[in-house]
Amino acid sequence: MLDDAGKEQYDDGSTSRNQFIGRHTTWENELNKDLVYRNTVNGQVFLDFKLPKDFTFTVKGDLNVRNSDTQTYDNAIIGDGAGNQGRASRTNYRYKNYTAQQMLNWGKSYGFHTVDALVGHENYYDNYNYLYGYKTTETFANATELVNFTNITDLTDYQVNYRSEGYFARARYNYDEKYFLDGSFRRDGSSKFYKDNRWGNFWSLGGSWLLSKEKFFTGLSRYADYAKLRASYGQVGNDVSAATYAYMALYTIDQNNNLAALYKTQNEALDLQWETSSSISAALETRLFNRANFTVEYFDKRSQNLLFDVSLPLSAGGTSNTVAESVITKNLGTVSNKGFELSLDVDVIRKSDFKWNVGVNATFLKNKIVSLPEQNRANGIINGNYKYMEGHGIYDFWTYQYAGVDQMTGSALYLADNENFDPKDVNGAHYKYLVNINGVDYTTYTTYAKRDWSGSAIPDVFGSFSTGLTYKDLTLSGIFTYSLGGKVYDDSYLDLMTMSGTVGQMHKDVLKSWDGVPSGITETSSNRIDPKGVPVMDFSKSNYSNAMSTRFLQNGSYFVVKNIALAYQVPFSLLQKIDIRSARFTLSVENLVTLTKLQGMNPQQSFNGRSLNAFVTPRVISLGVNIGL
Repeated sequence: MLDDAGKEQYDDGSTSRNQFIGRHTTWENELNKDLVYRNTVNGQVFLDFKLPKDFTFTVKGDLNVRNSDTQTYDNAIIGDGAGNQGRASRTNYRYKNYTAQQMLNWGKSYGFHTVDALVGHENYYDNYNYLYGYKTTETFANATELVNFTNITDLTDYQVNYRSEGYFARARYNYDEKYFLDGSFRRDGSSKFYKDNRWGNFWSLGGSWLLSKEKFFTGLSRYADYAKLRASYGQVGNDVSAATYAYMALYTIDQNNNLAALYKTQNEALDLQWETSSSISAALETRLFNRANFTVEYFDKRSQNLLFDVSLPLSAGGTSNTVAESVITKNLGTVSNKGFELSLDVDVIRKSDFKWNVGVNATFLKNKIVSLPEQNRANGIINGNYKYMEGHGIYDFWTYQYAGVDQMTGSALYLADNENFDPKDVNGAHYKYLVNINGVDYTTYTTYAKRDWSGSAIPDVFGSFSTGLTYKDLTLSGIFTYSLGGKVYDDSYLDLMTMSGTVGQMHKDVLKSWDGVPSGITETSSNRIDPKGVPVMDFSKSNYSNAMSTRFLQNGSYFVVKNIALAYQVPFSLLQKIDIRSARFTLSVENLVTLTKLQGMNPQQSFNGRSLNAFVTPRVISLGVNIGL
């Protein structure tokens, strides 16, 4: 329909659809604005000074400056701005960071002996300024400047500064390219920690032995062409998990009746120190029968003094204006990641015109919490879907146990937590959610459901395999990744199975929802509970049916055709005629196929077993031409 001026009229939902009243995607996008302006400057400097006695002094530096300005405008007619008579915001970020590094290198060979050493210093500075303004009630339509609005809703700004500094040294030695030894030391300081704990010391030591250069290896030469043993131990520090001002007691300044009002938002943690990761590894590398490269490696990486937020009584302060909880950051416990990594590639066919190589890589990893503070050892630390407990991994799921669908009512059933809620207590709040079926207690509300260990996000094995086939000047190659075992909690699937008060996108599995008592099912039927059933689509029950539970834990195994490439190298004899040195044509496809338990689920998204709303990995088709003149 057109108005008197001949312009299109849109439906705001109040007269026809009775859904999303006051909203219209096209109308809003025509009237609203969302503008982003960004300026970025990056600079780098690198200088080498050659000094006497085999010394080299190196200076490196980089500077990054970025300014980002975002302007938004929501009109006063339709959408979010209508209730505010129009609104606008302005968000400005100004970033600046730089790194400066100075290194002195020295190296020398003395016959069979080769030595080199390095000492250095580096410092890093990061700063950003934030400014945000938000006003409502416009004077003129379609004017986005804040001066056009009369009511200040929010206006704030602040800046954050972070500094780190480090001193480091490294020395390497090898004898006759047969025995290798290297060591390093670092001393790092971070502004995130209190002055008494600001500095941490970290070191590493490694060595390798080229077995194939020893005399005793001569007798094995018909089986193995190359062999090397290597081992190392090292430590690195981590302050990334700590907030920028982690050790300080912080206060937010606000206003109350135009007077300054301050409240505590963070408790001081003066004893915080660097999180430390210690790694030990040992490996054997070899080449067999002049056809196969094989490596087996054992590793154990332990993270100590892990940085976590620990809950305190509300009386301790440090709450925010949105969350009624008091926390303090502490160094807690030790976590171990250990296992084996195997890699093998074989020249299956190796002729002058025809070659075929196949390779495979496999990693077997075990994650385990080695120690927790004494006060947490008995009951552990529950963190959402997980529970941190000695002997278990940090990605072990600890969640409510879904039993299935009650085929008499269509309700979701969970195993009842009879340890904490007495099923005989008829006056308890839990009792009205309790269902006893064939002598077993279930509940329809996860608040009163049993939690238990429910598998780990860590797969049993993961890795890749590859293949390369070459015939004359034509090469076909492929890379494939896989993961076997492990669980994924699919938040995206949960959202798509949850009914809200307004129409929205849903998963096709809602078509499998319970729609009545199946034939032959009675109150006492042994198969009254359908463990794979989908609860009834009922808005009043949706929060109960789609609560966090094992229902949304999926098998995390996957297989991905990561890359397929076809390349053609133009023979030099043909290129000579047109005075070109080289020419290569390639056609490749990335992420061609992804196979998972549930279509659309992406187990590769994160290592912690969560699949959140996100774009799936894109399929990319590339055609390339590389010409050398």
